[in-house]
Amino acid sequence: MVRVRSSSTQLPAYVPGRKLPGVADRLTELAGGVSRYPDMGAGSSEVCGRLLHSVVGPGDEVVVGRRSFEAYPILTAVAGGTAVRVPLRDHALNLDAMAAAITGRTRLVFVRNPNDPTSTAVGERALGEFADRVPDDLAGLRVGYCVAPPELAAQVRKTQVPFSVSALAQEAAVVALGERAEVVRRSALTVAERERVTLRLRALGFEVPDSQADFVWLPLAEESADFAVHCLDGKAVVRPFPGEGVRVTIGLPEENDALLALAAAWRG
Repeated sequence: MVRVRSSSTQLPAYVPGRKLPGVADRLTELAGGVSRYPDMGAGSSEVCGRLLHSVVGPGDEVVVGRRSFEAYPILTAVAGGTAVRVPLRDHALNLDAMAAAITGRTRLVFVRNPNDPTSTAVGERALGEFADRVPDDLAGLRVGYCVAPPELAAQVRKTQVPFSVSALAQEAAVVALGERAEVVRRSALTVAERERVTLRLRALGFEVPDSQADFVWLPLAEESADFAVHCLDGKAVVRPFPGEGVRVTIGLPEENDALLALAAAWRG
């Protein structure tokens, strides 16, 4: 019989968003010629995990928002630490409370900006003031890649899982970084659709916080799971957080129209 850490048996499994039929087949078709090993240094979630394994041990703490990216507490527990969950304020990270939660046992603070799943963001000034309040010996901020002193980066690389991000994803990311004009154009389209969807949902009676992401947050509380099932029945996939809310990704105009029709039917 294999013995595992008792803390591991208490971990909730991370549940990815639902996949739509045909996507995997299409990706296979497009990526059939990509077989090179990827760069081992990519992947923001992987960076988070490696940072945790590098600096967190039994008795150590990691400060996170509640609710924020659901993998943070899981990754913290896997590393042997304890996640200190700080409640949001007006659906946004409460940086004052997060700073107050830092103790001598704190080893990391995760600031997801914009926050996922609530879509809200903290401004540059607030983030800078928060960083000034964080002790100098914390590892750093999660920004999609690791920015750290050389000695910490070296330790992170030692604990890294080889080839954790596909070569296809890396090649696509490099191309995207070079297409600034196209990124700006698509961002503008997404923002316009986000504002249209937000205004329509509010007109239907939904509470929708101002979003700074490519998704919106519907704090539906106890209705969250039922609303997600209602959308799924209408062939629209949203991400429910039972008892709290639903994250709705902004898609193409026709996809957003389908979601809005389902939302109207729900309210009707």
